[in-house]
Amino acid sequence: MPRKSHRFASDRKPLSTLQQKIDIVKDRVRGVAERYYNGVYIVGRPGTSKTFSINQELDYCAKNWKYQNARISGMGLFDLLAEYPHHVIALDDIPSLFADKQAIQILLAVLGGEPSKPRAITYRTRLGSEKVEFYGGIIGISNLPLKIDQLGQALASRVMMIEHEPSDEEIVAFMRFLATKEWEDLSCIEYRGVVDFLISEGQELNQRLDLRHLAKARQDFRQWKHGKAKTDWRDLVRSSLLKPFLDPPIVLTKKEEILQEIAKVHELMEKYPEDSQRQLEVSGLKKSTFYTRRQQAIAWSKTTTKLGSRIERNK
Repeated sequence: MPRKSHRFASDRKPLSTLQQKIDIVKDRVRGVAERYYNGVYIVGRPGTSKTFSINQELDYCAKNWKYQNARISGMGLFDLLAEYPHHVIALDDIPSLFADKQAIQILLAVLGGEPSKPRAITYRTRLGSEKVEFYGGIIGISNLPLKIDQLGQALASRVMMIEHEPSDEEIVAFMRFLATKEWEDLSCIEYRGVVDFLISEGQELNQRLDLRHLAKARQDFRQWKHGKAKTDWRDLVRSSLLKPFLDPPIVLTKKEEILQEIAKVHELMEKYPEDSQRQLEVSGLKKSTFYTRRQQAIAWSKTTTKLGSRIERNK
């Protein structure tokens, strides 16, 4: 983000403090790219320029780096590291990965040892084991902190931890800074109008704004400007700020959790009938818990079969 004077004098301080926060993120990313440390975990709410700043710095300072988002399993992570053993791997917003015990074990191996030396990673299956030496680094990007459990704490101890949480004032100042230049086919005047309206509506609706709101609002204006919308652009922007009704999260009882785990293990037994190791890996359960649920699933299956036979005889 360039340092530049702005028509809003009150924005100068929040822009400066935001730049300092982004500089810390970039310095940590550079530290991984330059092999000063093996990894960094950056957490913060969405729309605060985490991913953009990280990718921008990697483009600048890393010869080889790989960006990965969406869902990935423990085995998928192992394959990724085997394919790019000399790269910096940026893992962006993959909650399933950081909740996967097998994936965490792989990350612990990757992040241990000296940054300048290769780290051996072994992945075992019933068919044998695969081994790869990894020379690169890991950058974790997330909206959620690591779990407060043994594995989560072990992972946290091996990486640099950063909480990137710009204030609302800093985000608003940055939006106004962006509007000092043209964007796509928006003039500076049009861009400032979009930003000012977005800020005003956010304050009226008592909603925290982020840069994703701005990205949507710019496109709402462009659609209206191009004559592709019957609705006024202001109403389009306002509609995207209104919070939809969300059902409260479902909290399972301990008994319901156990039944859910038994059902999951039973499904895996049918999917991988001859491979209990594969069943264990995909289940995401602890080894002892998995085998307990497996025995319960077998007993449940036998009971269901007997009941079905009895019903057939009584027909």
